[in-house]
Amino acid sequence: MAAPPLHSDYEKIPVPCMAMSAMPRDGIPPRVSDGENWGSIAQKYGFPDPWAIIYYNFQTRDPREVNWYLRSTSGATSKPRTRRTGGSRLRPIPG
Repeated sequence: MAAPPLHSDYEKIPVPCMAMSAMPRDGIPPRVSDGENWGSIAQKYGFPDPWAIIYYNFQTRDPREVNWYLRSTSGATSKPRTRRTGGSRLRPIPG
């Protein structure tokens, strides 16, 4: 079950929206550890910067749309640091 929506300053439904089950070709479902962030995940998977792995997975550069995908598809939660960038630390999903 997805977490409740975030305030519209932090989340919005992407238009057009990717299929909820879509995974990039050659994609590997990552396991996120408590305290990891986009920078550490990008480095772990060999991406040059955090936005490269975000765009690869979600086909958007809008932090609010990324938040929507994370919450809607996996139940992942994050606490945005700023409204402008949507920077966040990720919390793991049980399981």
